Amino acid sequence: MLLDLSEEHKEHLAFLPQVDSAVVAEFGRIAVEFLRRGSNPKIYEGAARKLSVSSDTVQHGVEGLIHLLTESSKLMVRTFVDCFVLAGP
Repeated sequence: MLLDLSEEHKEHLAFLPQVDSAVVAEFGRIAVEFLRRGSNPKIYEGAARKLSVSSDTVQHGVEGLIHLLTESSKLMVRTFVDCFVLAGP
Protein backbone atom coordinates (compact mmCIF):
# COMPACT_ATOMS: atom_id res chain seq x y z
CA MET A 1 0.00 0.00 0.00
CA LEU A 2 1.25 3.48 -0.83
CA LEU A 3 1.39 6.36 1.57
CA ASP A 4 -1.23 8.97 0.69
CA LEU A 5 -0.40 12.49 1.87
CA SER A 6 -2.78 15.42 1.69
CA GLU A 7 -1.83 18.50 -0.29
CA GLU A 8 -1.34 20.34 3.00
CA HIS A 9 1.22 17.79 4.20
CA LYS A 10 2.99 17.89 0.86
CA GLU A 11 3.24 21.68 1.22
CA HIS A 12 4.66 21.30 4.73
CA LEU A 13 7.33 18.91 3.45
CA ALA A 14 8.13 20.92 0.30
CA PHE A 15 10.67 23.02 2.20
CA LEU A 16 12.89 20.06 3.08
CA PRO A 17 14.27 19.17 -0.39
CA GLN A 18 15.45 22.78 -0.69
CA VAL A 19 17.85 22.57 2.26
CA ASP A 20 21.05 20.68 3.01
CA SER A 21 20.78 17.07 4.19
CA ALA A 22 22.21 18.09 7.59
CA VAL A 23 19.25 20.44 8.02
CA VAL A 24 16.83 17.64 7.15
CA ALA A 25 18.57 15.40 9.70
CA GLU A 26 18.15 18.14 12.31
CA PHE A 27 14.45 18.39 11.45
CA GLY A 28 14.24 14.64 12.02
CA ARG A 29 15.92 15.02 15.41
CA ILE A 30 13.49 17.81 16.33
CA ALA A 31 10.57 15.62 15.21
CA VAL A 32 11.69 12.77 17.47
CA GLU A 33 12.10 15.21 20.37
CA PHE A 34 8.58 16.47 19.66
CA LEU A 35 7.28 12.91 19.98
CA ARG A 36 9.16 12.42 23.25
CA ARG A 37 8.56 15.75 24.97
CA GLY A 38 5.97 17.69 22.99
CA SER A 39 6.23 20.90 21.05
CA ASN A 40 8.96 23.43 21.86
CA PRO A 41 8.46 26.80 20.13
CA LYS A 42 11.96 27.95 21.17
CA ILE A 43 13.51 25.21 19.03
CA TYR A 44 11.42 26.29 16.04
CA GLU A 45 12.44 29.92 16.53
CA GLY A 46 16.15 29.06 16.78
CA ALA A 47 16.06 26.89 13.68
CA ALA A 48 14.07 29.56 11.82
CA ARG A 49 16.69 32.21 12.60
CA LYS A 50 19.52 29.97 11.38
CA LEU A 51 17.67 29.20 8.14
CA SER A 52 16.24 32.70 7.61
CA VAL A 53 12.69 31.38 7.39
CA SER A 54 9.61 31.78 9.57
CA SER A 55 9.15 29.66 12.67
CA ASP A 56 5.88 28.48 11.10
CA THR A 57 7.87 27.02 8.19
CA VAL A 58 10.04 25.10 10.65
CA GLN A 59 7.07 23.98 12.72
CA HIS A 60 5.15 22.83 9.64
CA GLY A 61 8.22 20.95 8.38
CA VAL A 62 8.59 19.15 11.71
CA GLU A 63 4.87 18.38 11.89
CA GLY A 64 4.97 17.12 8.31
CA LEU A 65 7.83 14.77 9.19
CA ILE A 66 5.97 13.53 12.26
CA HIS A 67 2.90 12.79 10.16
CA LEU A 68 5.07 11.03 7.57
CA LEU A 69 6.72 8.91 10.29
CA THR A 70 3.45 7.94 11.96
CA GLU A 71 1.67 7.10 8.71
CA SER A 72 4.68 5.08 7.51
CA SER A 73 4.71 3.20 10.81
CA LYS A 74 1.02 2.37 10.45
CA LEU A 75 1.66 0.93 7.00
CA MET A 76 4.55 -1.18 8.27
CA VAL A 77 2.40 -2.56 11.09
CA ARG A 78 -0.38 -3.39 8.64
CA THR A 79 2.11 -5.13 6.33
CA PHE A 80 3.52 -7.06 9.29
CA VAL A 81 0.04 -8.15 10.42
CA ASP A 82 -0.93 -9.04 6.84
CA CYS A 83 2.09 -11.37 6.64
CA PHE A 84 0.82 -13.30 9.65
CA VAL A 85 -2.72 -13.44 8.31
CA LEU A 86 -1.47 -14.82 5.00
CA ALA A 87 0.76 -17.35 6.78
CA GLY A 88 -2.21 -18.74 8.65
CA PRO A 89 -2.34 -20.32 12.12
